[in-house]
Amino acid sequence: MKDAEQTTPEKPQFLPDWRAVLAYAAGKNRKLGKTKMFEDIRKGLLQKQVDGSFLPWHVDRYLASLPFKGTPDSTAIRAHDRLKRREEAEIRKAEAMAAREEFDLAVKKGKYVLRQQVHLELAGRAVLFQQGLKTALESALVDLIALAEGNP
Repeated sequence: MKDAEQTTPEKPQFLPDWRAVLAYAAGKNRKLGKTKMFEDIRKGLLQKQVDGSFLPWHVDRYLASLPFKGTPDSTAIRAHDRLKRREEAEIRKAEAMAAREEFDLAVKKGKYVLRQQVHLELAGRAVLFQQGLKTALESALVDLIALAEGNP
């Protein structure tokens, strides 16, 4: 807890001149140039005290209207997440393409049989089974009729 307190800069009671305001803005990661600051003082957007100093809460309110120097953390995190998702999608696409090529190769090697060929083979076997069953039944019926001497 003490480390966090030591690293947090304390807010000054006042900023003595425009150089301190520029340094304060840089510390807050806001984009502010000397020309822009003097123009905004003249417009009344940044209030300057009679002695030339600035109150920190006036400066904070003014800095809130300025853009950041760099990318804000939330934007950087969203961009990082977007890149991460894009990379993961590319990896999934490459893995799917590799799996598809492996499957095609396995089909060409004869490790897999097409569904149509399976259905045709099953239909052919069913016809053979039916003929074999019919033949076996007919031969058994002849024996049964001979056993019963033709009487029902």
